[in-house]
Amino acid sequence: MTKAPRDAVEIEKIRDAIIEAAVAIIHKSGFQMLTMRKIAARMGMSASNLYNYFANKDEIYITILIRGFRLLHDELIQVTEGEPDPLERAKRFISTYLAFGIQNYHYYEIMFSPALPKYADYADSPLEGLARVELEFSRKIIDMALGAIGRIMENEGNADRNEGIRRMIEIWSMLHGMISLRNSKLIEYVVADPDAIY
Repeated sequence: MTKAPRDAVEIEKIRDAIIEAAVAIIHKSGFQMLTMRKIAARMGMSASNLYNYFANKDEIYITILIRGFRLLHDELIQVTEGEPDPLERAKRFISTYLAFGIQNYHYYEIMFSPALPKYADYADSPLEGLARVELEFSRKIIDMALGAIGRIMENEGNADRNEGIRRMIEIWSMLHGMISLRNSKLIEYVVADPDAIY
């Protein structure tokens, strides 16, 4: 007797589990060690069955990026939407970004690793469209940050876009550094209780 086909909800659950297995492998062993065979073994399925859900490891990797950036974007929208005070919006943005990078560090490390492929690496490939989805989510986050900084600068009587970009990069660099120090546990050599600082 033929097995009944899986419904859309069940397929999505399996895809989610595949993504989480891939995140764990990348975190433990690095992207170069990620293979369809290793993911399948971790899932307890055959490698050939894995191809029913994803075409290749790059599709899985891009899907991880989309998931990470979408999650960050949605959290930022949730805490900033409807807040009229530009300074309070910026504070919420910063604290949420910091919390995301620490609480979702497996994703964060993959999202911001300089060693892993970026959108340009998939240009003119069959995966360019999927990679563009990730790029659009990351750009939305940048636009939110620039918008928050721009509103504060307008209140200061400064509308210089380049100055806004420079400030955004400074703040982003600081946040990224704080997240990296926390996730690597290096901050523990500086303060006994990192949670009191973060």
